[in-house]
Amino acid sequence: MRNMDQNPSNLLVVQLKRAGDIIVTTPVLPALKEALPQASIDFLVDKAFAPLLRHHPLLRAVHLYDRQAPWKTWRALRAAKYDVILDFQSSPRSILCGIASGAKFRAGYNVTFWGKFLNKAMKRPGRGQSVTEGKMDLVRWLFPQAGKAGDRKIFLQQSEMDWAGKILGQSPGSRNV
Repeated sequence: MRNMDQNPSNLLVVQLKRAGDIIVTTPVLPALKEALPQASIDFLVDKAFAPLLRHHPLLRAVHLYDRQAPWKTWRALRAAKYDVILDFQSSPRSILCGIASGAKFRAGYNVTFWGKFLNKAMKRPGRGQSVTEGKMDLVRWLFPQAGKAGDRKIFLQQSEMDWAGKILGQSPGSRNV
């Protein structure tokens, strides 16, 4: 397996599903940006969860995984020419995306069989550790210069906050959402 370039310029973070899993992955983004300030960071996610990431200021792009036509996703990822993929999902679907992307280096968790298709795979985090810190272990394993995890955070537009406020019975413009 090929070694990773220590100054990659084009990274893809992969966490395809589950809103909570995506939200607890967001703290790795500021740590990655701190470790690699010159790098562009993109995120691959199932379409249903893209709104959680759409306005994140540290992301250049949010790619949508097309379950009906995965080859469309694979072509888009290959065209992006990623140097490094951080696969926090480490599922058959996400591993295949990494392979199809042609990325020079793919890292994730050492899951049965599929972990063999990663350049670097570590044991999945266990009990007694927050999910975010488990994800940060993978980041720090690859980029020791990465700092602390950021906050679990999504970025909403004012119209989205107003909509949520309306549902919660708050007046438009409220910052309590």
